[in-house]
Amino acid sequence: MLYLALLRGINVGGTNMIKMADLRASFEASGFLDVATYIQSGNVLFRAPRSGSAPLSRRIERMLTKTFGYQATVVLKSHPQMRAVVEGAPAGFGASPSMYLSDVFFLKEPLKAAVVLKAVPIRPGV
Repeated sequence: MLYLALLRGINVGGTNMIKMADLRASFEASGFLDVATYIQSGNVLFRAPRSGSAPLSRRIERMLTKTFGYQATVVLKSHPQMRAVVEGAPAGFGASPSMYLSDVFFLKEPLKAAVVLKAVPIRPGV
């Protein structure tokens, strides 16, 4: 199964700096296949046997914490989950980036959208 791991709290403002080559190598050393990273974002695309997202997220977080010495937090999405996001987007989604602060929020359970949306400031006139 193809997965996307979204790592929180790395390479932002000089905090938890991790080279993407080192990140990729850590995933490969942990047995993940077809590992690819995207710029200095902390986004990792990889293949792994199908398993529950929660156990796989915990495994990756433990691996990253041990390897890089920071408390890792990962939001994990499968290829079908990402496809559903794209296919479920409303018409015109992403067409006016100057009008919207964010297009998509990916939340780590048990966080719920209603809680986050209450905390996100709404720009006047939007």
